Amino acid sequence: MKAQERPGGPALRRIEVENVSARYGQVRALDSVTFSVTPGVCALLGPNGAGKTTLMSSIVGIKTHDGRIEVVEGGQRAQIRPTDVGYLPQRFDLASAMCCHETVQYAAWCQGRSPRQARQASVDALERVGLTDKAHAKVKTLSGGQRQRLGIACAIAHRPPILLLDEPTVGLDPTQRYRLREYLTGIAENTCVVVSTHLLEDVHVMADQVVIIDGGKIIFNDTKDAMVAHGAQHQHAGESTLEAAYRSLTDGKPRP
Repeated sequence: MKAQERPGGPALRRIEVENVSARYGQVRALDSVTFSVTPGVCALLGPNGAGKTTLMSSIVGIKTHDGRIEVVEGGQRAQIRPTDVGYLPQRFDLASAMCCHETVQYAAWCQGRSPRQARQASVDALERVGLTDKAHAKVKTLSGGQRQRLGIACAIAHRPPILLLDEPTVGLDPTQRYRLREYLTGIAENTCVVVSTHLLEDVHVMADQVVIIDGGKIIFNDTKDAMVAHGAQHQHAGESTLEAAYRSLTDGKPRP
């Protein structure tokens, strides 16, 4: 697979998040978050309300924040451009009266593809998520899992160098989850993929890097293997090493 080239520039190297803080009124959702993401799959873990969605929204640019979020490529720093990013939020709306292929085509066109490119992008993206047979079906006729896959197709249609997916495997059956993981690991050589998930199976199968956030702060940022090694030191009967690591890192409480 060839490296994906940004229009007018070399392949993306990494995302730098530096001292990022964000608030909702008086509530601090992110507190001086600093980490970087290189091409590969970064699993973003944490309890509900930990700040994962706020962090993704900040990277995309739809949440105001303090601090810096930049891409570093060719030795140069630059602001993340909207067309650099494919984003699947945890909750999203789709135009119920549109067909699936129209929905994805429109998403690709909004991300800078020409009408002709957008049409082909729609065909390719629907094939990648297994919705080719639903290309002419109305969105309102789709099941929950099919809608989720359509949202993923919209996020990946323009082949962005940064892909942010918030709980992408929710509603997918085991075969669909496998196919999504296979796709993400396939593009990860040249794409910064950040996946927010509660499923440690996702982490085990496809993650290169693991970032755990709790209370708006990063409490772990290392490789999957390092998380497994940490878990092996805290594992109890009935737990996987990843489950043990997550438990010990997020609550630190002794087992009753």
